[in-house]
Amino acid sequence: MLKSFCVPSVLWHILALLHWRGFGMGDICGVEYFSGEAQVTKALRARAYDVYSYDIKYIHDLMDMCKPLGCPYALVLRLRVRSHGICWFGTVCSS
Repeated sequence: MLKSFCVPSVLWHILALLHWRGFGMGDICGVEYFSGEAQVTKALRARAYDVYSYDIKYIHDLMDMCKPLGCPYALVLRLRVRSHGICWFGTVCSS
């Protein structure tokens, strides 16, 4: 399964270690995946929530699930979401 994402297995171990050690975890309110125009992100930021957008149109190589760094970066963002935070998936996108 790890090879299907073209990500070295050592990276998955590093992600797990960071998660177990609590490094930078729980420091954001949420992530909007496949955000497109990021309307959810904009609305939550207007209410002073710390929310990130993840979409291929922002940083092509880093925010593309099909690229080697895209999936791990998405997981790192997910690990940073605090308990009872929001992960919004806008799977129908035009980008």
